[in-house]
Amino acid sequence: MADDPMLLLDSNGLVIRAHLQAGLNVVAEHNLFWNYADTFAPSAGFNANTTWLEG
Repeated sequence: MADDPMLLLDSNGLVIRAHLQAGLNVVAEHNLFWNYADTFAPSAGFNANTTWLEG
């Protein structure tokens, strides 16, 4: 059996493996929070239409 670098433990029927995972998410919001900031705090400068990238 070849060595598995992702196998952390294999003992008495217990097998623990490591996994690597990555992801990206692009999010775009329009009329975020129903534009409450424009009504209750117009000087705050909150942008109710925004886009961001998560990784």
